[in-house]
Amino acid sequence: MEIPAQRPKLSDGGDRGSEDRLSDLPEDLLLRILANIRDVAVAARTSVLSSRWRRLWRQLPALNFPFPSDPHHIRLALQSHEAPALRLLEAGVLDGTPDSVAPWLLNVAPRLFGRLSLTSRAAQDGSEEDMADERGAFELPCFQNAASIRLELGPLGISMPPLGVFTRLNDLSLVCVQLHGPCMLGDLVSSPRCPVLRKLVVKEASGLGNLAIHSDSLIAISLKDVHLHPADALGLGHVTIESKSLLQIELTSVHSLQQLTVTAPALERIYVDSCFANYRARASRHNQPVANIYAPRLKSLYWHDAYDPSSTQFGNIENLETLGVHTFFMYMEEITMLQITTF
Repeated sequence: MEIPAQRPKLSDGGDRGSEDRLSDLPEDLLLRILANIRDVAVAARTSVLSSRWRRLWRQLPALNFPFPSDPHHIRLALQSHEAPALRLLEAGVLDGTPDSVAPWLLNVAPRLFGRLSLTSRAAQDGSEEDMADERGAFELPCFQNAASIRLELGPLGISMPPLGVFTRLNDLSLVCVQLHGPCMLGDLVSSPRCPVLRKLVVKEASGLGNLAIHSDSLIAISLKDVHLHPADALGLGHVTIESKSLLQIELTSVHSLQQLTVTAPALERIYVDSCFANYRARASRHNQPVANIYAPRLKSLYWHDAYDPSSTQFGNIENLETLGVHTFFMYMEEITMLQITTF
């Protein structure tokens, strides 16, 4: 009777017996193996393999905490982490609170030299704005060295840091956020505090106040479904954008907007949709929406919104190539053509 030969174990190496050949690989290669796991908790479990692996995960330059991770476990992992610099931190938390999130963000802020992505969601149903009021807010630390920050906070409220410069930040995305004062978002993203910021996205946000941005580095701004909620008796808000570098603006459903002022000599494209559409609720003439846009290099104009030539001025746009409009309502009179006067 023929007995089939047994397959050697993966760790067998001829005369090397059962020596752990995997652990003999260079450390940078082992770190690449751990990085591909994309889950800090799973990577940490490799500590049981051998003494060589015991502290290896603590040197990872990128840390991923998949949703739903416990904020307490994230804090403990970051306290044990030993790498002097992080190029990536991604975390998805369930039922986060200011007290459970703020400490480890403060801990990691000086060490992050790449991208931060934080997503927080609630286990229970309900209004995220109401839950944000219940849970309170935390202050975003100053990430002096971070290149990209994306925050999707759901029921967690957040306030902008009143001090500090985000020296290397070039991409900021705030999604589903409830902003609290006293520091305004416009103060943070303007050039003195974000000198190299290139892209700003704010989506499904409230509490922006009167937004004023003065930047010499931004090239793209996108505001979608945001509520200004300024401290104004009329509940009307202003958006002011001044930038020599800006190329593109997209404003969609900016609620409570009453005045838009744009001074952007390099601007090539502007898209405005449903920001002034509820102006008829403010029927009096002295509260009519006002837009003043100076963009001499403008090539594409999409104005899907209320329009009145007496209060909407585009300046000299002789380089315009594309014009997109919808049906407008101009103080109770329906019109279907946008007339633009240049000067």
